Amino acid sequence: MGYWCKVSVIADLEGNSFSSERNLKYLNTFAWISMIGVFTITLRSLCLANHRLGTSSIFHEGLLQRTMGAPISFFDVTPLGRILNRFSSDMSVIDEELSQTISQVFNSFSQCLGAIGAVAGSTKGTFLILIIPLLIAYNSIQAFFRKTNTVIARLESISRSPIYSEFSQALTGVNSIRAYKDGQRFIDALEKRLNQNSIAGVTQQLVGQWLAIRLDILGALISFFIALITATSKGFIPAEFLALGLSYSFQLTTFLKFAVRMSASLEAQMNAVERIQFYINEIEQENTTDPLPEKDIPSTWPEHGVIKGTNLSLRYREGPLVLKGISMEINSSEKIGVVGRTGSGKSSLMNALYRIHELADGTLLIDNFDIKRIPLHILRSKLGIVPQDPVMFSATVRFNLDPFNQHNDTEVWNALEMVEMKDHVTSLPNKLLEEVAEGGENFSAGQRQLICIGRALLRNPRILILDEATASIDNETDSMIQLTIRKVFKNCTVLTIAHRLHTIIDSDRVMVLDSGELAEFDKPDNLLANANGLFKSLWDKHSSSHSN
Repeated sequence: MGYWCKVSVIADLEGNSFSSERNLKYLNTFAWISMIGVFTITLRSLCLANHRLGTSSIFHEGLLQRTMGAPISFFDVTPLGRILNRFSSDMSVIDEELSQTISQVFNSFSQCLGAIGAVAGSTKGTFLILIIPLLIAYNSIQAFFRKTNTVIARLESISRSPIYSEFSQALTGVNSIRAYKDGQRFIDALEKRLNQNSIAGVTQQLVGQWLAIRLDILGALISFFIALITATSKGFIPAEFLALGLSYSFQLTTFLKFAVRMSASLEAQMNAVERIQFYINEIEQENTTDPLPEKDIPSTWPEHGVIKGTNLSLRYREGPLVLKGISMEINSSEKIGVVGRTGSGKSSLMNALYRIHELADGTLLIDNFDIKRIPLHILRSKLGIVPQDPVMFSATVRFNLDPFNQHNDTEVWNALEMVEMKDHVTSLPNKLLEEVAEGGENFSAGQRQLICIGRALLRNPRILILDEATASIDNETDSMIQLTIRKVFKNCTVLTIAHRLHTIIDSDRVMVLDSGELAEFDKPDNLLANANGLFKSLWDKHSSSHSN
């Protein structure tokens, strides 16, 4: 609008003022140009929003799939804060900042080219003498700045991961921390991590100020060069052209500074893309060796629940073998007790069944199907487990019992009644729709375990694994649960890991493990009849401890 006002003033001075019709024509043209500009800006914003959403969705989906598909060994060696950092701050950069920065980089460079063209035109090409040394100087400064800024940005991202770890550990164990009155140690550790992260952040700001000072000096040199041309041109270049060039030289300084800062910011923000891309490309995945097509696996598998292991050997990562050549055969619907001292390999045997850790050697068959060739999602969906540490989700009670909504409310209530949790759930304000707190904190440890057992009852799998399932339950409730399991899972193959030997004494057979080897495997009566047997010694110690 200011441009048209200047044109009108010049026309008035020359005595050729525009008529009202001519003024209206130019105003209409200006209005149309403005409307087109608004339309193109809106279109660009929509394209950027769509690009941003699509890019972040692709990265997040890939990151989530690769992380969820990682083996347990990955989570054993990777701090939780490092994983949370990828999903929080790094994804936030891609969601909110990256596409906007890319747009600003293109805008700033186009503005720089326009300003350089205006200055060069107003000085009739004289300014081009300075353009080569100017570009060399700017390139040297921005190259040095970009390298430093990118490394500092990477250090800032790395130093943020321990903060998430310290904070998540403090939140997870806040009750234990308060019980031991050890909160100050965690506060000090978190403050130390925050200070380390702040050092990188402050350093990044100082580096930005270092850049600003040097770019201001170069901008002042450009203005000085234009002013020098003005003083020495001696009429070769009109004064109004030089004034225009001097005006654009001030803008060029701002544009160049902004362009360098944006390009450096873009490179630093690409560090978030690099970190996420590393997870997407480099995380090892759980795999299936020569997997069977799903159509070749009967929908009723496993129909009998027969488990046969031959020379089973397993190790964790690169450590020693924790299972050493175990061979065994478990018949259909057989109830097996698995006992042994701590570290004997009881839980490792269950890990092998679920392929949480792959076997180092040997074969494990379920109904004559090698589980190495069964796709993991099929294998794990066909097995049932009640873990030693009860797992509950931050959702409703009903979701925790039936997460895939495969059963009606009557079946859910029946499962709760079988584990004697019906009265407690009925007393809740929202009953089955009651929200479960983080980690199931609004339920006791025993109640959480009973809900997990109810979840297994609902699924009614052909093979059920009880990994110290009643460790958090009193003896009376334990006996009731054991009777319920034997009644409901009468036709299922049940493997029970137990330290309470009386809970597995009525099993069909007992598997006794010792240092990763199968020491004994027979009926309980036969094992107790062997006075020198390992199970007999374990039973005697168990009996004496209970009698005391």
